[in-house]
Amino acid sequence: MALQGPFVLPEELSRILATPGTLSGERARRARKLYYDANLNLNPQWDLSNFGAWVFIGHFEEVKKEYELNHPDLNGTETCFQTGYISLAVLGSQRMDSESPTSQHAKVIVFLILKGAPIDLPDIIGSTALHHAAFHNKVPKVLQVLFNGKPDPNARDRCGATPVHTAMMRAQAEALERCLVNGGDPDLRDGGGISPAALLSCVPPAISAILTRYMNKKSGITEILADKGKCVVCGKSGTVMKCEKCRVARYCSVECQRTHWRNGHNRGCISFEDPDATIVFKISRMPYTSLLPVATLRNRVLGEPPAEGSKTMKEKRRKATIDPTSASTRVVLGKTVIVKVQLPTRGTGSMMVYNKSQEFKCQLEANGQREEYSRLEEIIQEKGMVGLKGYFMAEIGEDTIRIKASEVLANQPW
Repeated sequence: MALQGPFVLPEELSRILATPGTLSGERARRARKLYYDANLNLNPQWDLSNFGAWVFIGHFEEVKKEYELNHPDLNGTETCFQTGYISLAVLGSQRMDSESPTSQHAKVIVFLILKGAPIDLPDIIGSTALHHAAFHNKVPKVLQVLFNGKPDPNARDRCGATPVHTAMMRAQAEALERCLVNGGDPDLRDGGGISPAALLSCVPPAISAILTRYMNKKSGITEILADKGKCVVCGKSGTVMKCEKCRVARYCSVECQRTHWRNGHNRGCISFEDPDATIVFKISRMPYTSLLPVATLRNRVLGEPPAEGSKTMKEKRRKATIDPTSASTRVVLGKTVIVKVQLPTRGTGSMMVYNKSQEFKCQLEANGQREEYSRLEEIIQEKGMVGLKGYFMAEIGEDTIRIKASEVLANQPW
């Protein structure tokens, strides 16, 4: 693709950045857009020094040779964007062909860190190397070695956003998890007063699951079925059995099941057959609709690029069905599966229900079952994800669904 112009600092961006303090509102949105658009014009051969170009390209041997020959100041920056060398390596890893044998951005970053390059050097908009890595984690090894240098996951850019904000908005699961594990604070607010925790309803399920798991663990809350693929006793992957009474607890062996039972599950196990634990609904066919993820709407409003790793640009029209004669529905009939229940966004209407594979999808109407509807609604509002949706075990019938509402499961990554 042809370059749109020389790599210069846009006059409008320069005026916005001259504003003292943290940017917010339209200024923050506009600054981000101008910054991203201008970055596309960077040409390492024209706009960087020899050393900076080799760093950007990720050619380790040339970086080492140039450093030993000219000893560039690693505290310095390049271009009108005042980009530090570790940031250049991260940005280069996103744009260069990672399959090339000369692309060794992770090795270059390790070299720069060992030689004393500052890991958190901000550029003209306040973005650090970790902000850039959280924007698009194209080469996982780069993120790994970056954290070996102990970057600050709470560093703020001119808009007040931290790498945690960036990873959330860009749907970068690994970057988000590493930021949180290394001290990232999901409650820090940006210039607009928005914290990563406040974005839970605006991000893909895989991202919200990571953050809620972290927040619950920090608060000492034990999640139910946080990972259905792991044994609830020993944590081993590859569960082969479950408790037939509650239908929730998973085990890798009979020994672990017996241990769990002896250690208290016999007292805390809530039977799926307990009428007080479940709610039975008649189900309705979902209409033919176009579903647009909330994350897509948010990115459009803020004028940001679509999140990497998300399906926000693939707007598919899906016909949901509960036809008991269809092959996909027969797979789950009579079985107990995990379902997601979403409340209507406008406060009135039908709840939407589906399982991970979407072999089963239906709606729950309030008409004729107001008491059951209100009961489940209250549970989701109180214990669900930001009061809008919740995950439950459910038994699928031909024209009914029995939801175990006594136990709200951990947020699932779908």
